[in-house]
Amino acid sequence: MAKVTLEEKGLLAGALVRAKTAKDRDAGVEVFKVASKYHGGYVDFPAAETLAPADGAVDVAIDATVSIEFDKDVTAVDLDGITIDAPTEVTGISASLETRTVTIAHDAFANDELHTVTIPADAVRNAHGLGNRKIVWNFTTVGL
Repeated sequence: MAKVTLEEKGLLAGALVRAKTAKDRDAGVEVFKVASKYHGGYVDFPAAETLAPADGAVDVAIDATVSIEFDKDVTAVDLDGITIDAPTEVTGISASLETRTVTIAHDAFANDELHTVTIPADAVRNAHGLGNRKIVWNFTTVGL
């Protein structure tokens, strides 16, 4: 479980204020229920359980499977923002979700380059409607 930041506390407070309007009432009440469920300032954001390739891995195959397994079941919100950055552009990126695992398809990586995978905040949400925080990890492909 992750501790709530001041920014997130502000977002929760803002949602509660908006709950006073008829339009946002149900959403605000739901946020209040989720925030109230956890004690000590902790909430249940989806977090990475397994990264593939592992963060900091070296000599990764150019056709390696790239995936992230979350610590709980999640649903997709917006997987289009997921990126893999490297000195040589990575093409053919598309992400799919099955239960807890987001798999990121891609064309072959270039050899001997540092690759940075970014899962943007709120790409997935858990059963409580809480989105993931931004997740970033790196790996280096095998040399020639």
